[in-house]
Amino acid sequence: ILLLMEPAAPDNHESPTTTTEASVQIDNNNNNINNSNGNNKRKELEPNLQSHQKRSKQLMICEPSMFGDPPIDDISRLTCNFLWKTISAPQLKNLTSIEIEAKIGLMKDNSNSRMSLPVRNEVILSPHFIHKFESRVTRPVFEKFNKKLNERVTKTNEREYQGHRVSYQRKKETDKFYQGGTRVSVGEDGRIIRIMEKKNIEALDFYSPNHDFDFRISMNNEASASKPDLKLPLLHTRQKDRLSYTFEFWSFDITTVIMVKHNTSNESPSEEYFEVEVEFTPEGVAALKSKINEGDSRGFLMFTQAYINNIRNLLSLATLPKKQ
Repeated sequence: ILLLMEPAAPDNHESPTTTTEASVQIDNNNNNINNSNGNNKRKELEPNLQSHQKRSKQLMICEPSMFGDPPIDDISRLTCNFLWKTISAPQLKNLTSIEIEAKIGLMKDNSNSRMSLPVRNEVILSPHFIHKFESRVTRPVFEKFNKKLNERVTKTNEREYQGHRVSYQRKKETDKFYQGGTRVSVGEDGRIIRIMEKKNIEALDFYSPNHDFDFRISMNNEASASKPDLKLPLLHTRQKDRLSYTFEFWSFDITTVIMVKHNTSNESPSEEYFEVEVEFTPEGVAALKSKINEGDSRGFLMFTQAYINNIRNLLSLATLPKKQ
């Protein structure tokens, strides 16, 4: 059984601070042109040249586009529209238990192998394309995530660090799944923590040929449920040892799972596997809803792009160097 390693204790416990925006200072003196030779033609060109040099520095070499703002890339646009439309749908608008999570794993074909598509970059798969998603990573990748995330906790809690801090929490629970979809979660002491039913609302599947893993962003409704009839068949149990690393509006969850399937005759052998997820915190979901209510599409897009970037960083971390 893989033992999760927790971060080293920080040297201090100062409260988190937020990152301040850096301002760019332009030294106008550097734009001065030595005109001591008295060349009248150069005097005529000097104002335009100074203006051009100053403007180039302000624009950081070049502008994003001749038309002003750069166009939104297709991945960001599709993901943003997916989240916006789903959250604001009339039947979901008043739900308080929406879960938005991204799981890292593999997109597989009918042969149970990772699919191979004739594309050279990340794409979103059509829901009509026949495939399946397996939400698992390998042990070496899982251990690498564990180490890297622990390093971020230690680094961001140093006294001189000026950005957002990363905190973590460890939980050990066992989920019991009964016929009908009810899930009963119990703690290490055997007490019931929660009883709920989780229903998938919508999902987007991302195929990433330049990385060793793919990912799925899904939206779910987690609703409280009544205690199931204990006479109902117990389908399977999942023993979870989870570390959750919280950064801004997201929780990075790495989990060791031991699953046991049950049937009427006997119990199947247990299976150990490893899961990695990036989930919006309740505050993150509330922030998305607030952007929708305000009609702030630009702010909503920024949240979406930051979310995708966090997932892509994990994919890059999980990808092993290719042999030349």
